[in-house]
Amino acid sequence: MSSPRIAAAFVPPVQITTCASVAGVQRKIAPDRKHPMAILNLKPLSEASQACVDMLEETLEQARSGSIETIAVIACFKTGYATAMSGSNAAQLNMGCDSLKRKILNAVESGGSIIRAS
Repeated sequence: MSSPRIAAAFVPPVQITTCASVAGVQRKIAPDRKHPMAILNLKPLSEASQACVDMLEETLEQARSGSIETIAVIACFKTGYATAMSGSNAAQLNMGCDSLKRKILNAVESGGSIIRAS
């Protein structure tokens, strides 16, 4: 069994003035930043959360190398979900979404885990 992973980020102190809500999840936003600021998280990640982090790290590496041209993300939280997409190949993205939807349906119908579905 591996040791628990600790997620942490250093953020310079700033006054928090507003909160953003994405599908019911609130995030604090600093007044001089466009994006939500990182929040220190000292609790160990669950197996499912760690699988998400691993997948995101692999995807980021591929995107930085230039091999990803279009991407869509569905993030599921305990209280909702958020979606985002970027890129230039809508046709490939649509086909990928159809394939993903089929994989999700199979996982739901079989009652299985989707921690690292391929």
